[in-house]
Amino acid sequence: MSDENSYDARVRVIRAYNQPILNDFRAWLEQAGLSEKTVRNHIDNIDFFTHYLVYYDDPLKKLDEADGSDVRMFVFDNERGAHPNIWGIVPACCFD
Repeated sequence: MSDENSYDARVRVIRAYNQPILNDFRAWLEQAGLSEKTVRNHIDNIDFFTHYLVYYDDPLKKLDEADGSDVRMFVFDNERGAHPNIWGIVPACCFD
């Protein structure tokens, strides 16, 4: 297996691992009575962060492995425009 295939496989495993966390977060937000638009925005933001953890962080991290330094770097990079086109580099397979 090539390094690229291995990397892609690791990304798929992490995305699958993160999905139940995102689903539980969605359910919690909905139970809190938030509007669908607000729920969708929060889920989209967390999902964006999960992409950051696998496409910009090294080593690749699952959502529940992130810590305060990951959040700080994500916010810092976002503020300075370091990853404005992340959706252009994320493979379509990640949006199933």
